[in-house]
Amino acid sequence: MYIAQFFRHIRMVIWGLIIAAICLFFAAHTYPYNTQPILRFTASLIIGSLATVLVLSYIQFDRNPVISALVGSKPNKVEFNWSFAQRVLPAASVALIAVLSSAAPEMWHWTRDLLESIVSPK
Repeated sequence: MYIAQFFRHIRMVIWGLIIAAICLFFAAHTYPYNTQPILRFTASLIIGSLATVLVLSYIQFDRNPVISALVGSKPNKVEFNWSFAQRVLPAASVALIAVLSSAAPEMWHWTRDLLESIVSPK
């Protein structure tokens, strides 16, 4: 129970970071002035860095002997199974979308038009 309370707190902090980065990303893509490409790149860089840190943290969690003893996995070994994929895929997919939309702005315009047509049908 003592260790579980810290993981709950860490999980909530990570969700806060993810939501803040996504809000910054959306704000950068809707910014109407000349500096929009720089803001898009910065927001994509932040999301990519956050996803990298999350994936590396999950790998370190899998290697930790104390956490492995609590969960029942093998210590000092990373097991690439379905539970690991469920933890890593959301962060990796958000980072991939951020990098792709920064590299190809047309993708963001297409996605924005699609979302606008769904939200406010004419």
